[in-house]
Amino acid sequence: MEQTSHSDTTNILREDNGPVDSLNISDLVKIAKYHAFLTNSSCILMSFPDGKILYHSDKLLFLNQATDKDRQRDCENPYWVYVKDAILDKLIKLRTEFLHYCHKMDLQEGEIFYSTTEFPITLKGKDFFITQQFVPMIIDSEKRIRIGMLTYNTSPKNEMESYIVSKTRGFLKFDFKQGIYEDIKLTFKLSKTEMVILGLMKKGLDNKGIGGNLNVSIFTVKAHKRSIFKKLGVSSTAEALAYADKYHLL
Repeated sequence: MEQTSHSDTTNILREDNGPVDSLNISDLVKIAKYHAFLTNSSCILMSFPDGKILYHSDKLLFLNQATDKDRQRDCENPYWVYVKDAILDKLIKLRTEFLHYCHKMDLQEGEIFYSTTEFPITLKGKDFFITQQFVPMIIDSEKRIRIGMLTYNTSPKNEMESYIVSKTRGFLKFDFKQGIYEDIKLTFKLSKTEMVILGLMKKGLDNKGIGGNLNVSIFTVKAHKRSIFKKLGVSSTAEALAYADKYHLL
């Protein structure tokens, strides 16, 4: 089956029922390396349901600071080695519900779908919050995840949070107390012009460049950006783009 381009790693690449050992892991490793390069992140390829690591980046975020005293347990996932027991319990419950939900959703090849989780690892007695994004890469004929890619970056959060983003099904947030996913209803609506400007912001254009592209004044661009920031509940271009990425607005 034809695969998506390396730049579109939020797509489920293909359906495959063969044993993991028979799959062309080298192609997936190339995608993981390219994605890590583009996003300046650490990447891990993992098989399911055994949780075996098939590949990980040479440099893993924060873990170069870890000492033997920081180790909480032996674990396939190198980040889970450094989480406290209470956090691990939450992550295990989250993973179980996530895999169950993915199976229930009947994932299809080529579908844009991923989850993001913010959680802390503890090194030298200090908590460091990281962002873990998970993308299903290969599913079987029964719509179960066979291989997925995990990417890790620093997180601006200081509390655990997890959600699912699906191009066709919307947004769901995990309630850690109830152990279930809940629908998120986005209460804002950007105008067509605001969406175009947000897209130009993502391309790196400044106010002058956006104005020239749309043939409007810089003052008009600034007014549209103020409206975008207000609707998204942010105060800067960086925050607006992070929000757009989080909720797959573009």
